[in-house]
Amino acid sequence: MRNCVRLGLCMLTVLACAEPAWAALQINELLTNAPGGGDNGFEFVEIKGSASESVANVWFLEIDSNGTTNGQVLNAVNLTSAGTVGTNGLLLIRDAATALSPSPDAATTILINNFNPDLENNTSTFALVTNFTGAVNQDFDTNNDGTFDLTLPWTAVLDAITIQDSGGGDFPHGDDLGGVVLPIFASPSFTPDYIVRDPNNPSTWIAGDVVGTSPGPYTLAASEINDVSFGGIEASPGNENNAPLPSVGVVSVPTFKK
Repeated sequence: MRNCVRLGLCMLTVLACAEPAWAALQINELLTNAPGGGDNGFEFVEIKGSASESVANVWFLEIDSNGTTNGQVLNAVNLTSAGTVGTNGLLLIRDAATALSPSPDAATTILINNFNPDLENNTSTFALVTNFTGAVNQDFDTNNDGTFDLTLPWTAVLDAITIQDSGGGDFPHGDDLGGVVLPIFASPSFTPDYIVRDPNNPSTWIAGDVVGTSPGPYTLAASEINDVSFGGIEASPGNENNAPLPSVGVVSVPTFKK
C-alpha cells in the first residue's frame, strides 16, 4: 500500500512538472490603427497572464494574411527582455517611448518596441508563440494558397487571432494556429482598428473602430463595432479591460392618493 502511495505521489509530481510554462498567456488588447492616420508610436499590444508569469522565449508575431503576400512574417517581437508580465498579470508592448493615455497601471510590465513596419490595418494574423527561430520576412506560404508550406519555426502556439478586412483574396491563419478568426464586418462595413477581450467573458472579442486624438484616450465608436453595448468605452492599454456599466432598470415608484 505504501508503495502505491509513493507511486501516486511521483505521478502527481511528474504531471505538475509537465504543466506548460506559459499556460495562461494570451493576447488581451490590440490597437493597429490610431485615429488621425499616424500609427507610428501609438500602436500597442497587451498580453495577459498570471501575476508575474515568465515571458522568457515567448514571441509576439504578426503574419500577413492578405492577398499575394499572405504567410509572410511582418513583425516578430521577443518578449524575453521583459522578464515577466506585471504583478497585475499584464504586459504592454508599446510602439514608442511616447506615453499613452490613460497611463498604464504601475504594476504593468512595459516593453518598448518599434513596430517596423507598422501593424497592418488589413487582414492580419497575430500570434503568441514559444521558442521562435524564424525571421521577419520569412514566408510560410510560398505558393499563396492559404496553407503553410514550411515546418513552422516555433515550439507551441499560445494564442492567435486574425483580423479581416473586406477586400477578398485573403487567407486567415488564426484558426490554422488553433485560435480565432474574426468575421468580415459588413453591416456596417468596417475593418477593426482595435480589439479587446470582453472582461466579463474573455472568450469573446470586441472589435471596432476608435475615435480620439493620439496618444489617447481612444474611445470605441458607437456604431462601427460588433457589440454596440461597448460603444463609448475607452481603450485601456496596460490596465484591466473596460466593460459597459450594468444597465439599470426603471424603478416604478408607487403613488398614493390622499
